[in-house]
Amino acid sequence: MNRDDPKIAIALDKIRSVRGTKEGEYSTDLFVSLHLEELDEQVLRSMLGGEIPTSQNLLDALVFVGAWSSKDDGAVDVYDFSLPDDVSQYLLSVRFEGDVPISVAMES
Repeated sequence: MNRDDPKIAIALDKIRSVRGTKEGEYSTDLFVSLHLEELDEQVLRSMLGGEIPTSQNLLDALVFVGAWSSKDDGAVDVYDFSLPDDVSQYLLSVRFEGDVPISVAMES
């Protein structure tokens, strides 16, 4: 997958846009709260360049992991993101219909 794919930026915007909403409760918000609570602060600070871990900078640290097709047609429609340095087994997956992001889910 080309890391210059414009859907990567669109997917990251979708992840950020659902933060603090009903849609984000079991995806973006759960992902952030789990990592802020469970990861050692030193690990978080190291990953964040020494900054104090916050919801916003944790989301800013997300990296593109890969993209795949959830349907038999082979069209890439799911984009996965996680934290750098393999500090997490969890992903935030953004599902698209065409060029429109329709949902965000937390996966392991």
